[in-house]
Amino acid sequence: MKKSMLLFLLPLVLFACEEKKKGETKTPDTPREQEDPAPEKSGTETPEGITREKDPVREKIDTPTAERIQREQEKAEKETGASLSLTRVYRHPCGVYFFYPENWNLKMSEDALLLLPPDLKKVGGKTGELLLVLGEDAQGATRPDDPAIIRYVSGLVQNSIPFLKREGGMKVERRKGRDTGILSWKGTHPNGTGYRGKMWITLLNGFGVGLIAVSPSGHFPEREAALREIFATLGFKKPKSDPRLFGKWKYEKVYMSGSFSAITIRNMILNPNGTCLEGGKLSASMSHQDSDGNFTGSTGGNRDGGFQYRGRWSTRGKTLHMDWGPDGLEEWEYIISRGSMLLKSGKTKKLWTQIR
Repeated sequence: MKKSMLLFLLPLVLFACEEKKKGETKTPDTPREQEDPAPEKSGTETPEGITREKDPVREKIDTPTAERIQREQEKAEKETGASLSLTRVYRHPCGVYFFYPENWNLKMSEDALLLLPPDLKKVGGKTGELLLVLGEDAQGATRPDDPAIIRYVSGLVQNSIPFLKREGGMKVERRKGRDTGILSWKGTHPNGTGYRGKMWITLLNGFGVGLIAVSPSGHFPEREAALREIFATLGFKKPKSDPRLFGKWKYEKVYMSGSFSAITIRNMILNPNGTCLEGGKLSASMSHQDSDGNFTGSTGGNRDGGFQYRGRWSTRGKTLHMDWGPDGLEEWEYIISRGSMLLKSGKTKKLWTQIR
């Protein structure tokens, strides 16, 4: 086929991949990534003050790039599919809440709330790990790394588990518009078992709230991942939807056939006030060869757009509901972990990555 004909066909391929079907409703069986998004308004800010990031997709998508994206998606999908299903909610009378797994139990102690997973570790026939939620009046502190907070929690751990020694100072991370302080401990139990500990601390409406995990070293990475997920749901005044979904998400779909490669990018914003937006772009590339099979060049193209769809969203149990008004309704079973969200409906699956 002549190069001039390829140049003519490529825009048609791009247009056909995005052409909206007449009478199409917005359901998982009719994916919106094939629709032609409306032009985005000028400016660099998306609704709710979320900054729009530069799209990483290049104008020419080669086969190695497409293969790399597919490998990354497969890895993230596997990790997300193995994450916790946080479907239960605990709410303290003061308004602080968090989500936790269906098969975990809670138990109030004198000074804290015990988290009890079904596989709680035993050492020498006794409880071998500690998972706690702590809460205290912040006493006017405005940051988790306030020296008074660090002294308090350090003394608490030292008095309760004296064989643990703190590792360095507090690290502070910014998560979902809130500062989180992180302290780590390490030590050896008198029976010779190695232990690790970690505590996440944040401030909520004048309260200091901490989540601590102390487990045998070999089991600690699994517990750390679980407590991170639970801590990410901490909030004040229980919301109508799972707070882990708040923010901007990106979905990538790769298509490869011979010398043709294409990638569809969808961007979605799930706002805390229950509104949602979605839109995206398509980029494609085709390499050319002469009659002897030698590479002679490539042709690329883009169709770009902003947020065409606007609606409302909510979660109930394990299901994400999105109402796009005249464009239809969507219901997806969702699993979220480590910055990835896997949406499933029948045999259809979509892996979304959170853009921070």
